[in-house]
Amino acid sequence: VPPGGSTTFTVRLIPTAGGMDLRTRTISIVNNDLDENPYSFLIQGTRVIGAPEIEVRGNDITISDADLTPRIEDGTDFGTVTVGNYLIHTYTIRNNGDVVLNINTGSFVFTGNYTLETLPAATVPAGGSTTFQVRFTPTAAGVQNGSVRFDDDDPNELTYNFNLTGTGSANVPPTGTDNTITIPEDGSHTFAAGDFGFTDADAGDSMSAVRIDTLPLAGSLTLSGNPVIAGDVILTANIPNLVFTPVANANGSPYASFTFSVRDTIGPAYDITPNTI
Repeated sequence: VPPGGSTTFTVRLIPTAGGMDLRTRTISIVNNDLDENPYSFLIQGTRVIGAPEIEVRGNDITISDADLTPRIEDGTDFGTVTVGNYLIHTYTIRNNGDVVLNINTGSFVFTGNYTLETLPAATVPAGGSTTFQVRFTPTAAGVQNGSVRFDDDDPNELTYNFNLTGTGSANVPPTGTDNTITIPEDGSHTFAAGDFGFTDADAGDSMSAVRIDTLPLAGSLTLSGNPVIAGDVILTANIPNLVFTPVANANGSPYASFTFSVRDTIGPAYDITPNTI
């Protein structure tokens, strides 16, 4: 090295075995400096080898291990679900480490009205991901808290857990619709589900059946050729087999009527007030 000059050298820390440890070494440089020969100093570094790093996400937002505060944003708050219905949320497990992450798929434990819908993969490669799904099935109206936990081999988070919450809401009964149907003399009418009308305030609810509350005083109401009895419940799929036939050569306006109540699927619950056809 010329007077006033400089040079450089490089030191490399090379992992040779699994695990994590602190290494300290002394570097000594033999030289012709009369006061500092050899020139010595200490160096140290930590070797980190082969560690998986788990991260759980909901709606692409990180859910921290031991998160106690469910949020709508990350899917840990399921919002409001009608009693008798259910809602499924999907969560992503990412491996941000440099070796395979192993998940004990048999270790999932839930509290509250939460259950495992689909399992994640048992192994997640470095940089990879897998998903699992959780079902919330409220059994009563009101807030229903719970939690999920499972085991993995991330040395920092061997058991991953977070809280869940959701709100059950009571089923709202459906409503049918009064209807007037015109039939030619000596004709008949084959019913369709739309003849009874159906509205329901519960999102996603649908008509499952209709109950015949009172029979017409004139003509006949039959299901697949058999007389209908007051109180009979007819599934929606069977309504096309329901037929009204007036007496021969009879007519009138109105000629006959009967009352009915529609039934929803989630409750199931019937219309509180019967309607008339």
